[in-house]
Amino acid sequence: MYPEIQYDQENELAYIALSDSKIEKSIESEDELFVYDVDKDGELFGIEILSVERLRENFKSIARVSKKKMNITFKTKKLQKLFNQKTDMIRKYGERRAKLIQLRLVQLQAAQSLADLGPPYSGPARCHELRGNRAGIFSVDLEHPYRLLFCPKHEPVPTREEG
Repeated sequence: MYPEIQYDQENELAYIALSDSKIEKSIESEDELFVYDVDKDGELFGIEILSVERLRENFKSIARVSKKKMNITFKTKKLQKLFNQKTDMIRKYGERRAKLIQLRLVQLQAAQSLADLGPPYSGPARCHELRGNRAGIFSVDLEHPYRLLFCPKHEPVPTREEG
C-alpha cells in the first residue's frame, strides 16, 4: 500500500508510515524506514526519512498537520496496484526510485495544495506545471531524468494569482 497518513484526531497528530501496517506495529521492524513531517514549532514543514532508532527518539514529536489532505487517484487500476505494492515497485523501478516515488506520494498526500510543496521549480521536488502539449500536467522530480507526472482532478482547475 502506498504511504498512508493515520490521524490521531484527539491530539491532531499525523503518523506517516512507509509500510502497510500501522506505525505502532511497524516500529518492531529494525529495517523499515518511516517518513514524518516536522519543524521546530510542530507545524507541517518538510519530510524526512528516518531510521527506526531515530524515530523512536522522536516519536512524541511526530508531525502536527491539518486534517485536510490531497486525495490521490490513479489513471488505471494497474497503475494503482503497482504503486500499492512495494515489492512490485522495487522490481519495476529499482529500490531508490521506488522510495522516491513513495516519498513524493506522501508529500502530495500531506499537502493541502500544491503551494505547500514550495514555489515552482524550487526544492528537491521541483514541482511545476508542464507546457506545450502537456499543459495542465504537473511534474515532481524523482532522480534525474525521471519525474512523477500528475494532473489535478478539480473542476475548474485552480490557478495561481499570476496565471
